[in-house]
Amino acid sequence: MIIDLPPELKILQEPWRFDYDKELLECKDRLLERFLRIGGNIWGIDGHYQVLLWHSGGGGTFEGTKVDRKTCEQICEIAKKELLCTNGIFDVKLNKKELSKHEAKLKIMSEKNAAVDGHKVKLEAFLSQYTVSLEIKNESVPPEAYRLALETYKLLPEHHFGHSHFKELKLGGWGNGAAKFSAYENPVVHIFDCAIKGVRRNYLGLLLHETGHSFCEYLREQVPNMYTKAKTNFEIITKTKETGKSVFEVISNREQQGNSFPVVDYLHGKDSRRDRLLSSLSEFIAELYLIYVSNGEELRQFVTNTTGEEGLAWKKTYLMFKTSFRGKEYR
Repeated sequence: MIIDLPPELKILQEPWRFDYDKELLECKDRLLERFLRIGGNIWGIDGHYQVLLWHSGGGGTFEGTKVDRKTCEQICEIAKKELLCTNGIFDVKLNKKELSKHEAKLKIMSEKNAAVDGHKVKLEAFLSQYTVSLEIKNESVPPEAYRLALETYKLLPEHHFGHSHFKELKLGGWGNGAAKFSAYENPVVHIFDCAIKGVRRNYLGLLLHETGHSFCEYLREQVPNMYTKAKTNFEIITKTKETGKSVFEVISNREQQGNSFPVVDYLHGKDSRRDRLLSSLSEFIAELYLIYVSNGEELRQFVTNTTGEEGLAWKKTYLMFKTSFRGKEYR
């Protein structure tokens, strides 16, 4: 069964294009592209502007770079197209006095949205069917974050929810480790403040990636000896009769030699995500979970066209995912 993705998720099938800002980014040595990729925002007071990112957790460490007015205006326009929540993008024409009034207005708007929006209730109702709770660590979560989570999760098989390794979805707040955007702490999928208020494609990518970590733990439960003994449809992490190597060993070794497969362009870019995917088996499963759902057609084409030992490894991998999704495929 092949399922068509909603338009919101199809953005993950395309490269993240910065063509409209090419000259600006080049003159700043691509620093501003990095800020845009990770949800940087603009502060402007009395004609002085900075691109800022609150990036290191609840402690509030800021990283920033000064920009001129023209650059500020360009980035604001780009951010309005990319961010989940645009209420926090300040009008660059504001002076210091007007800024405080604007902030008060934004607070009222945020409280009103939280009170009347039905997306949170719908997401809670959906998750509760599978004994998954929804915890909100920041009451200013944008309604769009609830809506996109619901639209995404409705595409997944029912048995991917409510098992012993996915019992809670947490939106907002910060983690305790080195992660800056999201985390999986068994059995909790946690998306941090900077992601739920940041760039739309990052939020979607991270939501599926962290859910993929719970899926990896689910597989371990299904096959307790998965690291040591081959078992039908789970040979991705077992020794194969053909080579004596695990499928992950075959894929990761070939990838390190430069043969690339489809990855999603989000956060710091494709190269960064490919490195993350190859860093460990659990990261491989989690990121491939995202790719299987968001870029299914490209992945199937890649698997079909790949030959030899690597082709066999990818076919086993895809079969394992398809079986675990109970026949659901995506395009």
